Amino acid sequence: MSISQAPATILHCVVAGGRAGWRAGEGKIVAPRSSAGKRAKFPTRPLLAAAAAARHGLSPVPRLDDARRFVRRREDGSFPAGNPTAASLTNSRGDPFDVCLSLKPPPEPSFLYLRWPDGPAEGEPVEPAAAHGGAVLLLMHYTVPVRARRGLPFPMIDYVVYHPAAPSLRLLPPLAGSIGEVEARAHAEPLHITKQTARRMESMDIGIIHRGPGDFAVAELQIVADADTAARPELRVFNPSVSDQWVLTRPRVVPVHPRDDLDMDHLLWYWDTDAVVPFGTWLCWVDYTAGVMLCNVLDGSSEILFLELPIKQPCIDRDLSGRVWLEAYHALGATKGGDVLKFARVLADDPPSPNGITLPVYHPHPFPNRFTVTTWSLRLASGNKMVWQEQSSVTADQLRDLEEFDHLPRELLMYPTFNLDNPDVVSFVLKEEDGTYDAGEFWLVAVDVMNKAIKSSVLYVKGWRR
Repeated sequence: MSISQAPATILHCVVAGGRAGWRAGEGKIVAPRSSAGKRAKFPTRPLLAAAAAARHGLSPVPRLDDARRFVRRREDGSFPAGNPTAASLTNSRGDPFDVCLSLKPPPEPSFLYLRWPDGPAEGEPVEPAAAHGGAVLLLMHYTVPVRARRGLPFPMIDYVVYHPAAPSLRLLPPLAGSIGEVEARAHAEPLHITKQTARRMESMDIGIIHRGPGDFAVAELQIVADADTAARPELRVFNPSVSDQWVLTRPRVVPVHPRDDLDMDHLLWYWDTDAVVPFGTWLCWVDYTAGVMLCNVLDGSSEILFLELPIKQPCIDRDLSGRVWLEAYHALGATKGGDVLKFARVLADDPPSPNGITLPVYHPHPFPNRFTVTTWSLRLASGNKMVWQEQSSVTADQLRDLEEFDHLPRELLMYPTFNLDNPDVVSFVLKEEDGTYDAGEFWLVAVDVMNKAIKSSVLYVKGWRR
């Protein structure tokens, strides 16, 4: 089957074989970390991915957006034999590995398989970091002993671009330097893990734009700040048509709608990217408490546009809620073939807390949780003029009155994800609440938010089994 037949799908990453003791354990699910680095209590965000249709032919063209990946390890021979999308490579440490893609008709999840005989070990995650068009960006994180640290391990990061249509893997130059360069730095100065390195290890700030074979760009946007200088953006771009190395720039940030009370220094200081979304020729870095930064990474743009979101969750506190909860209630995504940018918010209709801080509503409740899902679309005009326009609004009662909702849990819809082809359809995760943080029943539900209809639903996870 072709991804062109799968306008909305779910993508797993399955690791076959490897050394014992990997962080995910046997068949277990790892919760995403909050921006503070603490493990969230929510069991995980199942990876919500979307598939973009190929412009021509029936080649597999995977695409996935945002957030924490749903990765499982299997110790059996589950790597598909004879898969036509399989490709092989060796990482910077010298470990050989294989990758392939297995597609399922929606709304069934599809699988990205990795066979890594010499890894991953404890604390060595591997996951799809991003994708666009016909390319998937993979993260491989492992440790190497550094002689200058008396053989103590130091984290290394590989990014690999995978093209499943004409199967190939391309190892990108290391963002933090090669193993030899890390060794040299360790001799010259003490090595330590910075906030930027920690975010890179979680692939929090990186995305990919892909227009065709060999025509792609990978970009990482990080906000660098210290006590003595103002926060400033650092943009690193790998574009093989421009250079065979990462190119570092420090572009200026230009508000799309400047206003007197918009403090860009304050905004940059507290900026924390929640998702990176490809849109047209732009990559969009979104902080759901602040707004969106857009940069045309393919044309070497010297500026970043800043656009505020149409609405924010009232009084939400990132330190209390963490990144996982911001992702649970918000989504920025491209649809209609990647040409339309949309924003969605799920607002729980429960009464506000006495202290005025909105906390996530994810607990046993005497009544079914009420909510409203609202979507906006970005209207573009000449001269970088951009305006958000509200598109749809649907409530919990309007959906639960439908016959197609009868078998589904009467809980909050979470983790909205836009269908890449149909701008009216949004997919959600729906969890059967049992009063614990254990993995119970997870459903995937596709909703036509314009026409207030259930398009499809499928049981995604039941207990620790899919």
